[in-house]
Amino acid sequence: MSDIYISEEVASVIDLYKEVNSALNVLQFLSEKAEILHHGHQTKHPGAVIEITCWHPGLIGKPARQIFDTPFSEDDAKLTISRIHGFLNWEEVINSNLYLNNRFELAVDNLLRGDINTLEHVLTESPEIVNLASNYPHHATLLHYCASNGLETERQVVPDNLLEIVELLIEKGADKKAKMKVYGGEHTPTELAATSSHPFKAGMSTQLIDKLK
Repeated sequence: MSDIYISEEVASVIDLYKEVNSALNVLQFLSEKAEILHHGHQTKHPGAVIEITCWHPGLIGKPARQIFDTPFSEDDAKLTISRIHGFLNWEEVINSNLYLNNRFELAVDNLLRGDINTLEHVLTESPEIVNLASNYPHHATLLHYCASNGLETERQVVPDNLLEIVELLIEKGADKKAKMKVYGGEHTPTELAATSSHPFKAGMSTQLIDKLK
């Protein structure tokens, strides 16, 4: 298993959601995250600030003090969680009847842990996963998760063998031009990697962008 670069901000979000049950169905999972986020605002958890300032449409870019001084309802929490996962609002979450592809999610988890051997095994057993898009409305592929930008905050981490993982994905046929929906548009892994602070701070931004081009 590799070492993993995790920024202070991402670490705070991981801590915020540490009790969430990822085995729940999507509606239950996102509902639980919304409850935790709402409570996090009430208790001034630093991870709540990161989620809200990055994703709540009325509070994007606002500092912690302003966020904690602003009333933040359960509906605000649900809206924030909706946006994080690519939905426009909570109504879309409810109406989506969404189920995740467990094999794809397993591949993402192995990628982010830097477990390249298990990832390669998953891709050998299910080769279609290399170009499969997430069932979340952002439709990120595995290469997008390598870019650490525009995705679920707790998944914006950088294993120290990320470049090797990118090479594996490309060798397996990953589409470098695939686009995910985020920031009001559609973006390739290269575009997202170019503006991501995480691979930059991990010291591999230039090499990552070169491999994704």
